[in-house]
Order: sequence, then C-alpha cells, then structure tokens
Amino acid sequence: MSLEAQTTTSFYPHADPINAGACWYLVDQAKHPGVLRLLFEHDPAPIYDLPYIHSQYREQAFDGPLIIKPTTSQSEKWLHNWRAEAKALALQGSLLTLEEIRDHLISLNTVRTPYGDSLFRYSDTATFGSLGTSLSHHQRLRVLGPLTAIHGCYAGTNWSLKKDHPSAHPDELPKQNPLPLELTQENLASVEVYRQNLLATALEDNREL
Repeated sequence: MSLEAQTTTSFYPHADPINAGACWYLVDQAKHPGVLRLLFEHDPAPIYDLPYIHSQYREQAFDGPLIIKPTTSQSEKWLHNWRAEAKALALQGSLLTLEEIRDHLISLNTVRTPYGDSLFRYSDTATFGSLGTSLSHHQRLRVLGPLTAIHGCYAGTNWSLKKDHPSAHPDELPKQNPLPLELTQENLASVEVYRQNLLATALEDNREL
C-alpha cells in the first residue's frame, strides 16, 4: 500500500488555538502591507521569503504571500498572536527547508476552477477558513503538499488542516504533485454559502444590539 493511501487528512474547527510544532508562518501582505517592516522590528536577522518573486507574479511580490521562520522569542510571540488574531497562518513541517515550503506554495499560486485558472489567495486566512470543510481528501493532500498541518483562524473560529501518515524515510515520501489544485463548482458554492451565513449572523447580531 502506498504512503498516500495510508495517509489520513482532516479539516476541523476547534475552540482553542493549536500552535504546537509551528515552525513557519504565512502572512498575506495585501491585507497587511506593513508586515515586512514589522518583521524587521521584531527580528534583526529574519528568515523569510516572498514566493511571488520566484514566479510570474514577481512584480506583485510585496503584495503577495510572505513566509517567515521566527528566530527570536519576540518574533515567535508576535506571530503566535497574529495567528490568534486571524492575521497569519501557522505551518507545520519541522524537517522542511524554506526552499521546499516556498516551492510548494508557488505551485498553489493559481487554482483551476470551472471558470478557468485564477490566482489563489492561499495566505489569506479567510480562504481556507471558508473553503476547508468542502475540500476532499485529495484536495487536502494537494494543499498540504510536504506540510503536515496548517492552522488558522477566520471569523472567530480556529481551524486546522492536517494530515497523518506513518513515518517514512524522506526518499519514500510522495514527490511534489505537478498538477494544479482544482476547485469544483461544489467547493465554490460551499464558500458562498459559508460567507452568506457569516453575513446573516452579523446582521442578526447588529439587530439585537
């Protein structure tokens, strides 16, 4: 039986933030344009990368995703708080290099939909927060790639996207899937319903004030 066949994946909401084992963080600079400056304020010699620089979107690199590996307790605390505030995603994959994570994220830059290929905002906490429950096992595997988990928060709800598989030698791990992530009409409809429900809840809460 292949390693992929033995792998289980899940997406689930939970009450408390899960941050154990997070080695990397991902921030959407389009939503948080000052994050690179803040990073240098918290970490004098940060380890980071801008995936768009290594792709056809290089001109938008400073408006795209930012990968960060905290190297000080100050930057770790700052990013931990940002994850809890729905401003950052926490990534797990302790044996992965920055280059391996960057290359995987680059492979997610675009997503295939029924309406054609589209830029995929994977660093925005709202993306997986609204999409996660509709993802199939194979879609979750494609999103995670070499990562073991992604943790985030959206609309006040903490969520985790995880995979578990038997320990294996690195040479036995599945190679990078060259095919783009595909989102179905059902995925897109699920996102729309999720966001409509959030809007309805917000309107109801305002009416009761």
